[in-house]
Amino acid sequence: MYLMIAQTVGIVGMILVFLSFQINSKKNILFFQILSSLVFGIHFFMLNAFTGVAMNAVSIVRNSVFYQSEKHAWARHKAWIAVFILLYTGMGLLTWDSWFSILPIISMLTTTFAFWETNPTRIRLLSFPAPPCWLAYNIANGSVAGI
Repeated sequence: MYLMIAQTVGIVGMILVFLSFQINSKKNILFFQILSSLVFGIHFFMLNAFTGVAMNAVSIVRNSVFYQSEKHAWARHKAWIAVFILLYTGMGLLTWDSWFSILPIISMLTTTFAFWETNPTRIRLLSFPAPPCWLAYNIANGSVAGI
């Protein structure tokens, strides 16, 4: 029963990811990405896949900062890219479980550059390498929703 609940939570996360890329504004893409990262973080916690938890936790912070970039100059500072690269790498190393742990790190590094963009089409194109990395990680950790 617990595994069924964990997979259901993951399905909600996948729906939110899918919805995020159907929207044609950076702000709304990031809003749905924040929600999906929260839900997927819970999903991976339930699966004991802690690199996935860590990547989604940092993603919530990253997307929240980038969400503010249209209104606030501090959120547009290029130093944020370096901060998030360090956070993703550090959290990935802290939660390292196997060689599969490197895949969500690579994914989140690529999406960091994607979400820095302002054009929704470029965001989608630059995000393209991320799903194959998550796919392999999801297979290795039993995330049916992620697969």
